[in-house]
Amino acid sequence: MTEATTGPQTGPQAWVEHFLGSMTGRLFVILLFGTGLAAVASLSIADMRYRADLTAFRAERTTDRIESYASVLKGLDPTEAADMARTGAAGLQPRPATAARGKPDLELNRRLSDGRLGEIKAIAWSTESTACRRNDNRDARVVVDASHEKAVQTEAQALGLNPPACWIIDFVDARGAKFSMVTGAPPPASRPRVLDPWFLGIEALALALLSFFVARVASRPVRQMATAAEALGESLDAPPMADAGPTEVRQAARAFNTMQSRLRRAMDDKAQVLAAVTHDLQTPLTRLRLRVEKVTDADLKDRLLGDLAATQALVKEGLELARSEPSQEPFARMALDSLLRSIADDEADAGRPVIFTSGCDCDVLVRPKALRRCVANLIENAVVHGGNARISARVDGSKVFLDIEDDGPGIADEDLERVLEPFVRLEDSRSRETGGSGLGLTIAGRLARDNRARLVLRSRKPHGLTATLILQAAGPA
Repeated sequence: MTEATTGPQTGPQAWVEHFLGSMTGRLFVILLFGTGLAAVASLSIADMRYRADLTAFRAERTTDRIESYASVLKGLDPTEAADMARTGAAGLQPRPATAARGKPDLELNRRLSDGRLGEIKAIAWSTESTACRRNDNRDARVVVDASHEKAVQTEAQALGLNPPACWIIDFVDARGAKFSMVTGAPPPASRPRVLDPWFLGIEALALALLSFFVARVASRPVRQMATAAEALGESLDAPPMADAGPTEVRQAARAFNTMQSRLRRAMDDKAQVLAAVTHDLQTPLTRLRLRVEKVTDADLKDRLLGDLAATQALVKEGLELARSEPSQEPFARMALDSLLRSIADDEADAGRPVIFTSGCDCDVLVRPKALRRCVANLIENAVVHGGNARISARVDGSKVFLDIEDDGPGIADEDLERVLEPFVRLEDSRSRETGGSGLGLTIAGRLARDNRARLVLRSRKPHGLTATLILQAAGPA
């Protein structure tokens, strides 16, 4: 596993791109826009219905006013009817001479022609609202006062109705007498419905919070499965997924746990087969060595012994590979510096160029035997292929970085991932003559995962290789 050469992008733009690229972000956007459009559509339909109902209500109120006037008119003789036409009554006033007829009001005329006025005929025309004001100095009463007119206009503008605030009503009574009256729009039934910005803001915030909450809840099982899959990649002994939640989530969790169990059994079977084969090979290899010792041809004997040594080394590393599978060794808290110093001293006593340069003065939570074998494999790789090994450790937050450096030729960047695979040998750094079998780094990588750690290889310039184990700090005791 190699480190990226460039760090992740940071900043608001990177956060937005990351959020919108996640399932939570996409569900959030879909829910927010979907519920927002649904809310806008609902409000629009409700507003249209309200406008239609208000128009019908105002027409009905005006019709009732005209009907009341007609009812009074029916019981009057011609003289009284003429007097009422001059003075007005029931919310209607004489038509000013300056009031001009506009367009006929179709809705109002439909209601006036349904027979409710009896023998009296009436036709309504829209006109300017000023026609409903009396300019008679002897009577300061008005059909529509200033506050009423303003309320009507405000309501009409708020609703987009733009209805006439004043009508001219042309009457023809049962005797054929004709006269014109004016009447204003009835007072608003209620305050105009104007959307409050605070209401819109609170509704938008509520929609956003609800959408985000639903998106988080919906994407939580996916995040849990991703976490479980990552843990499974590090260790087959990772805790199984919880069998809880909706039916589909429980089914996915059961399938995932079944897969984990099958993988564990398959790996155990493979390790047992490999261990059995390599163990059984040791006996015939030992007999073969005894027979080779009896060969009298010195040159042939040396070649046979070399091949036999390479085969025995391969068998030995095969056993190591089998032993590197997840072990049952418990995790324990240990001082990392003490372990590294002990390993370096043992290697130096054996005459190897291995030194411990600096420590981290920290504890780690690991499987001690597995970690020792992992470090030993990395040191072996550094000494064999790099000529020496320098060991150091440093702590950064909750992470502990254990570095093993050598001064060898290093590994090409494109091969850093490949060398962690089993039986991969690089021609310029590994050969059968050096004992390389292509399993050393594979074993080290598996032992690292067994310790919940990560192995990172990095070539240095102009030459050299650094193998870094990234461990979890144990924290305060």
